[in-house]
Amino acid sequence: MQTSKFPRTPIRDSSISNNTIIFTALACLLVLILVIATVLIVGVLVKAPPVPTDQVVESVQETAEALVERTHFQEGYTMVLPTGFRQQSRDVSENGQIVYRFGSDDGCKFTFAIIPDESIDRFTIPPNDFSQTLVKGVRELDQDIGGEVDPVRVWVDGMTASLFRFYEKETFRGVNFTYCMVAMDRGRKLVLKVAGKYGRYSEREEFIEMPEHWYDALLTLSRDRNQEVPNATGEPRQ
Repeated sequence: MQTSKFPRTPIRDSSISNNTIIFTALACLLVLILVIATVLIVGVLVKAPPVPTDQVVESVQETAEALVERTHFQEGYTMVLPTGFRQQSRDVSENGQIVYRFGSDDGCKFTFAIIPDESIDRFTIPPNDFSQTLVKGVRELDQDIGGEVDPVRVWVDGMTASLFRFYEKETFRGVNFTYCMVAMDRGRKLVLKVAGKYGRYSEREEFIEMPEHWYDALLTLSRDRNQEVPNATGEPRQ
């Protein structure tokens, strides 16, 4: 029986090597988890202070206004027109009244009258009766309704205003909606009126919804900050 010239090399147990690899991998994973957790905790502790709520609201409002096209008037006012309205004319009367007229595809009309009145100051109370909103010589604004409508007192850009809204059922002619707002600026009275048969309701309708977007549009009236326009007394408007 012959033996090998070379001594047999003993086979080493590989279990120790495998365990070392596993422990090393687990240690690396644990270190990585600790690093990530540390970064997250530090990020929370050193994050920027919260923005005040009023600044957030103002920023949102500015962004919203930037997305909505506003109409600028030569007399130093601006507003967002009701949906679907386009300017038709601008008239100036002998007594200084300025009247803007707008129309829509469904036949509704929007009228904006700027009436100089030196008796109006910052303490002037807007009208409490619809008859006091009438403007003589302006066909869209000189018709009384023969009834009483309670106004809603609102503020538009610091100006006190009264807003009347109602609808009338006209026999065989449908339902006529009316929104009329009168704002008191220093040296000026501003009268805005939207009227027409919005929605094509029948006089037989029992459930009628007022066009709320007209209401929202009237409340967007404001002074144009980009214009320095004096009031009727020649003083800078505030």
